[in-house]
Amino acid sequence: MFLTDRIREVTLHIYRDAHVFFRKRMQVFFFFFLRRGTQFF
Repeated sequence: MFLTDRIREVTLHIYRDAHVFFRKRMQVFFFFFLRRGTQFF
């Protein structure tokens, strides 16, 4: 029982960190995409 709880806790931590990192990366990518789009038009 302890092992499954630990695995679930670690998985949640990894998922949350990946989610935050992915969101930040997407914001940066979207910002650069907008900058380049305004340069083109």
